[in-house]
Amino acid sequence: MFPLRTFRRTLPLAAIAALAALFSTPADGQAIPWRADVAQAMTQNSTGKDLFLNFTGSDWCGYCKRLDAEVFAEEGFQASAMKSFVFLFLDFPNGEQAKSKVVDEELCQKLRAQYGVEGFPSILLCDSTGNPYGRTGYLPIGPEKYAVHIEELRSGGEKVKALLANTDPEKQEALLLAAFPVLESQNLLSYPGYSKYLSAAEKLEALAGRVRNHHALKRLAELLSVREGIPDWEQVYEILKENPTLEGPEYLNACWGCATLYLAEAGKFSDAAALLRRILADPSVSENADTKKVIEAKLAEFEK
Repeated sequence: MFPLRTFRRTLPLAAIAALAALFSTPADGQAIPWRADVAQAMTQNSTGKDLFLNFTGSDWCGYCKRLDAEVFAEEGFQASAMKSFVFLFLDFPNGEQAKSKVVDEELCQKLRAQYGVEGFPSILLCDSTGNPYGRTGYLPIGPEKYAVHIEELRSGGEKVKALLANTDPEKQEALLLAAFPVLESQNLLSYPGYSKYLSAAEKLEALAGRVRNHHALKRLAELLSVREGIPDWEQVYEILKENPTLEGPEYLNACWGCATLYLAEAGKFSDAAALLRRILADPSVSENADTKKVIEAKLAEFEK
């Protein structure tokens, strides 16, 4: 791509502004050709490369700025990633100057909901048509290790691509068994385009329980995200009792809240203690000394 200044004498200002919108960088000195015109980048991706979607708050999000400076601006990341991806810059800024560079705010919001983006920065890796297979964000590991991390996600994504490309019904089950753990670990089972695969997985004995867990976790997240009033703890507790093999942040938050804000308040200390033991049994908690100490102290209180 030619530098923009080479066109200034021959193109009107409107055309220059349009070109600037197509290729924009969130920080000076970055070589990555971020595309701000998301619709054009997604519908006219003739390269066949995968899509690298950067959901960011460029003028307010501290970790977004750190990801830009520590990873995206560094040659150690660029040299590897630029061979494999088309880079899309989906900005959710606060300031008017940054807002003026957002080509289609409505589309950005639509894609944010479609991909289930809840925080910034969020990086979505997709095939050339926009089907997601990987999700990540800021990691304090430097550009080279971040590039390796992205390649690992891309490697797992090959299983998802194989499932998407399949036209042979006899191969469907094997491909689904291979791709399901990838979609599950990347929190992509709720992506609208994958609903048919979720339905198919529900019919397989090897995956049926995991699909039930997915639906249970999704319901827990909905119950815990009420903006007014308090969660329906009775429903939360019923879900926890019916699904003893749940894992993940929503599950742990539900157990803690239900134990301390519902069961203990109702005087059901043995039931509350049982939920706290479930929290302590989770690997992510057992490996975190500070969190484990807090849970154990509360458990001892309930057991009295």
